[in-house]
Amino acid sequence: MTIQARGPMSENSIDRILSAALKLFAARGIAGVSIQEVADLAGVSAGTIIYHFKSKNNLLFILARDILVKLVQKTKTALDQADTPLKSVHTYIDTFFEFAINDRHSLSFLSKLDPFNTLDFTNFPNIDLYLIKCQYVNMFAECISDGMRQGLFTETDPKTLSLLIWTIFSGAACLYSEDVNMINMSNEVKRTISCRIQARQQIYDPSKTA
Repeated sequence: MTIQARGPMSENSIDRILSAALKLFAARGIAGVSIQEVADLAGVSAGTIIYHFKSKNNLLFILARDILVKLVQKTKTALDQADTPLKSVHTYIDTFFEFAINDRHSLSFLSKLDPFNTLDFTNFPNIDLYLIKCQYVNMFAECISDGMRQGLFTETDPKTLSLLIWTIFSGAACLYSEDVNMINMSNEVKRTISCRIQARQQIYDPSKTA
């Protein structure tokens, strides 16, 4: 993870602090965790965290930014392999749910702490988080726009549909528990979106996908 820390600090110490904060915040929320608890789990002093990170809100910003950057990068890499607009749409959705399965703490963190409503985006550098979110959402809008340009999708508003997907993903994050099958949920989302964008074409059936 790359951050701007105050003064010299080893990458190992930074990673331990951020990992500890992620685990504790995801489990109990930011209000239910003290800096001292983060320090104890990370094996550093509370003063070290305060000096380098200033506050829990700054830790929240750094963690949320790193999670979103990782999701954007994974999605970009996956989309590079998709050769049709429909595959791009399905890949975008699948990548999110694969991320959810493989990085459970990150998903729980975003759903419980909701940094987009917690942080003040009028202050720098918090605005960076909003811009990264917009970049991620716009990637889906471009998938829809590409399909429309090729005459493969019905006319719709890509921006509205991309915000709908973001809302669905946010809801999935809130519902995520041991009893929720993320693969089944991914397939249901793909069916729903396919019905919307392929109204005059064959409806997507994930059970027939090789």
